[in-house]
Amino acid sequence: METRLIAVDLDGTLLRTDRTLSPATIEAVAAASERGLEVVIASGRTLSETRHLLAQLPQVHYLVGNTGAFVLDLRTNTYLHFSPVPLSLIQEAWRQLRQEDILFEVNCGGEIYIPTDRLAEVPRFEDACGNHTLHETRRGVDDYDQWLETLQEPVTKLHLYFPTGEARDAAQVRLGKLKGVDLCTSDPVDLDMTAHGIHKGVGVARLAEHLGLSREQVMAIGDSGNDLGMLRYAGTAVVMANGSDEAKALAHRLTDTNDNDGVAKVLNSLPGVERL
Repeated sequence: METRLIAVDLDGTLLRTDRTLSPATIEAVAAASERGLEVVIASGRTLSETRHLLAQLPQVHYLVGNTGAFVLDLRTNTYLHFSPVPLSLIQEAWRQLRQEDILFEVNCGGEIYIPTDRLAEVPRFEDACGNHTLHETRRGVDDYDQWLETLQEPVTKLHLYFPTGEARDAAQVRLGKLKGVDLCTSDPVDLDMTAHGIHKGVGVARLAEHLGLSREQVMAIGDSGNDLGMLRYAGTAVVMANGSDEAKALAHRLTDTNDNDGVAKVLNSLPGVERL
């Protein structure tokens, strides 16, 4: 069955190591759209972290964000799927980790909120994870305890950055004891916490159902731990040459690295279809 929907991860996949889109990638997304293919961003990022990229990819109509916690129709600004994390579990994670050397990032309303006193530490965590754009999208909250206690807006994801992989692994063991959440990683020093059962595969599946497509008509392209759900779901799983061993074990096809336009090469190899 022909591929019609292509769900593409951002970091380590669509983006180069410097977190930018190559001209070849931009052209390939536009050309795929012209051939009737629906290219969708499926990322651990939230809306505020993707706006500058989506502005370069006007042919992308949907965002599967926060590791599958929501699916947003970018043309109408309406949610097709939304699965928040219970606030009580976010609060418990904060009680357990508030004294640790971390960036505790609550994602809600398409924005990312951290304690104001941690803003000065963001460059250090940028160095640890290799993403030097974090400071552009993190918002400080003065009284984080009070804010979390009175927060009314649903939280789509808790994201944590650590100074080392060892610190991340220790926190993952602690948070793994919480009931009602799932944990995954996308780089050596980060940790995602979403509602139980939520991953990119769920978000992509909800979008495919909305579009009237079967999983056999879906291709997923990724590289790391938070892509595993959609790689398992998709009829065709494509993994980057720079991908993890765990991701490659699920691959039906491998492509070139993110710095060598691996996604563009896949998109350019796909035939056209009748537009949805």
